[in-house]
Amino acid sequence: MLKRISYLIIVLSFFELSFASAQEVKSHTLSSGKQIKILAEGKITFKAGSPALMLKYETDISFDDLISLTKEAEEIWKDFKYEVEKNGFTSAILSANQPSQGKMVSSGKMYNFVFLKNEAGEWHLLGKK
Repeated sequence: MLKRISYLIIVLSFFELSFASAQEVKSHTLSSGKQIKILAEGKITFKAGSPALMLKYETDISFDDLISLTKEAEEIWKDFKYEVEKNGFTSAILSANQPSQGKMVSSGKMYNFVFLKNEAGEWHLLGKK
């Protein structure tokens, strides 16, 4: 399990490069009424293990405020979980991204939340106690 998680983190680093730099941002309203900006959604396949569904979204929350960032991810998860289960995935990634900086060459920060489904069918956020 730990080996798979380490592999997942490495793969996610490369996965960020696979999204087009000129992304079409889509606004989406969560069931809670909160508006989010979706940058991309897609399936990630791994050399070993099951594929995951990833939702990349933009956040205005500072990455220094991990409590608020996690609350936001859990709020998004309540809606995204339906899409993940509908498509038969047992793992998902919510990728919080800060707005890009720069015009010619853009850069930004991201923080990934990994959700895993256990054998009992219950979802949990990796790393949360």
